[in-house]
Amino acid sequence: MARINGLDSRWSTLFSFATSAMWESLSEWRELIAINDMTFTTFGGPAIGEPLFQVSSYFSRQGGIWNTLAAFITNPFLSVNNWFDHGNGPAANSAPSPDWHRFSLYSGLKEDMVTPAGTMAVDQSGAWFRQFNLGLDMETDATGVAGTGQAERGFLPNTLSSRVFLDTSFSSAGLEEIQIRTSAVLFGWSWPFDRPDTDGPGRGGISLGYGMAFELFKKRPVAWYDSTNEVEAGGQATTGDARFDRPTPTQFTDKLSVISPLGAVLIVSRSGTPFGLRWTSALYGDFAMVNALAYNAYTVDHDTSGVKTTLLDWGYYYALGMTSSSDVAVDWRQWRVRGAATYQWYDSIQGLDRYQYLGLITNDFKIHDTRLVWRLLMGYRLAGTPIELGVAAEGIDRHGSILDIREHYSEYRYFYQFRLIF
Repeated sequence: MARINGLDSRWSTLFSFATSAMWESLSEWRELIAINDMTFTTFGGPAIGEPLFQVSSYFSRQGGIWNTLAAFITNPFLSVNNWFDHGNGPAANSAPSPDWHRFSLYSGLKEDMVTPAGTMAVDQSGAWFRQFNLGLDMETDATGVAGTGQAERGFLPNTLSSRVFLDTSFSSAGLEEIQIRTSAVLFGWSWPFDRPDTDGPGRGGISLGYGMAFELFKKRPVAWYDSTNEVEAGGQATTGDARFDRPTPTQFTDKLSVISPLGAVLIVSRSGTPFGLRWTSALYGDFAMVNALAYNAYTVDHDTSGVKTTLLDWGYYYALGMTSSSDVAVDWRQWRVRGAATYQWYDSIQGLDRYQYLGLITNDFKIHDTRLVWRLLMGYRLAGTPIELGVAAEGIDRHGSILDIREHYSEYRYFYQFRLIF
């Protein structure tokens, strides 16, 4: 709301913090202030809202019914505010159009296999499983070094780049998996390779900036108690701490939610014909809610009373950690190749459970999880059309530990995709 009314990303982040603090301290004055809510709300503003603001701003400046609809879907608040202020122009509150963008909407088939067989963190394992895949990927760059705009050298106080990524998979059972990633480089420095003439475009360069990011990853739950506050039919809540009974051994499926308030993002790009390049590397400090991969195995022969509240009820824990990623895309004529790798590392936060002060957390053991994901995509764009045919391969390597218990699974995926580039 602050961003669409003329404030920059930094003041808008302070606005997010202030409104969240007011809610936690005044509206919910009977409850303990939730550190997790304060963190996700404050930094979720720039990490989620800024990329959506940039994308919606682009659509709002294009005109036409479809662009108007896309602007409303990606950021309805901006569209409504622009409508109120339409006397100053149809995009009065929007950000300037980016110098470069690449948007893609895709669908296709996905072949998925998880090993070893019997892994409890997913629904299907040990055999290939076919799913329908649907998603979108939207990137913008405002530095001028990636497109045809005027490239600036030195410090840039406004948003350098942003990305919105959504990927979903479906089967006859419904939604099998959802993954959302958003990120924005809020300010930083830019160095064009070739200093352009006054009216000339930058053909490439390097940018280094301060970034924030958000990620949500969730497998389809298979147990009634996973991701719900409900009690099983006929079940009773336990007395005292009011937590719910959970049958053991548990079967919590994998999930992850991450806010990254501290990040350094390096982008190297070159635009041109027939060759184009964009390489992005990032390092983030994370606050996360992480599924404890080893917890299902832990519950086989361990008493679950006294463990962390969220672990007992929903199988996840609060953690601090890091995300390191690298992504490179190469265009050659009508071909496009893209490779990416991401490594995430998390350790549980100890001693801050909301029931800790009541003495209900008597088994506050340390939890550790890691996640490595690599992806390779190749696409061919049909000449004179926005249509790209693509294939992709992806691998996920998950590890988790609790005390002396170690768990892991590997997942392999192949995609056959039809992409619309715009």
